[in-house]
Amino acid sequence: MKQDVAEAKAAGAEWIIVNIHKGPYTTSNHATDSDIIGANGERKKIAPLMNELGIDLVLQGHDHIYARTKPIKSDGTAEDVSKITETFNGQSIEYSVKPDGTIYMIPATAGAKVYFKNVKPELGDAYFSLFERAEENHARQYGDTTSLARGHVQNFVSLTINGGKLSTITYEIDQNKYNAEPFIVDTFGIIKESDTVPVPEKVSKVTVTFHGDPTNSKGLTWYTSDQVTESNLQVVEKTAAAPDFTQAKSVQGRSAQPANAPSELMHKAEVTGLKANTTYYYRVGDASRQVWSETGTFRTAPEKGKFTFIDLADTQAKEEDEAILSSETLAKALATVPDAQKAC
Repeated sequence: MKQDVAEAKAAGAEWIIVNIHKGPYTTSNHATDSDIIGANGERKKIAPLMNELGIDLVLQGHDHIYARTKPIKSDGTAEDVSKITETFNGQSIEYSVKPDGTIYMIPATAGAKVYFKNVKPELGDAYFSLFERAEENHARQYGDTTSLARGHVQNFVSLTINGGKLSTITYEIDQNKYNAEPFIVDTFGIIKESDTVPVPEKVSKVTVTFHGDPTNSKGLTWYTSDQVTESNLQVVEKTAAAPDFTQAKSVQGRSAQPANAPSELMHKAEVTGLKANTTYYYRVGDASRQVWSETGTFRTAPEKGKFTFIDLADTQAKEEDEAILSSETLAKALATVPDAQKAC
């Protein structure tokens, strides 16, 4: 192996990926085999070698369960690596930036036979803390024995290398769901480009909504990556050409993970006690991290008189480009009906 790696690097290989059938880091039956955890087992012998040789990723098999580690260092501990979130093929992927450790993955099984998670005490919480994904086999929902669970769930992984970036998407086929069509259950990536600059977090898809009495209340919805966890709304009356958010009314909102975007958070917040027929500046985001949306404006409804609003339905965006399409439709609607005080 040392010779193979040396020759590959001498030939200009930027990435070194090892494929080994029975590997050192697994979460099912074989995790406690003596040739894995013993004094001369793979975890003591092979794993440090992988790190010494600068192996980026180890693709394993044999244990028929999906699992993925954090970057593992030569001493067997997990590396606390910096991460950034980027979009790849419409999917939000969390990338480990220039990890020193090696990531180990088992892509479950492409066939019928399944194994369940190993819960023997010799593993324990410390061992499972080395993993990013170490849940029970998804097939277990179909039976408490491997015989009953057999044949229900299969998996495969797509890996794309583009220069200094590795992007992976894991798919699952459940014979009992979605007409047995593949769906995504995990994503991750590695960035090793030395000049990579972390992409700043941002707020997207901000929408002003109805909430309660439109003369004195407004609701807002927005999206961020799952790294931006606070849900803060700031509102200040428009009395000048630029807002002074030091004088703003601040509201703490809430967040939830959308079912179709596991690496995003959807945030919501509502503000009350506003003046009727008044224009306000607003911004939304995470005050603790100073991650804010662009400043927007809204106007509360008058207590009486004409009120115009726009109705839109069924945006149902599955991916970012579809959400952008919906936002463009909204912008055109507001431009077409400029006196609209609300779109819903």
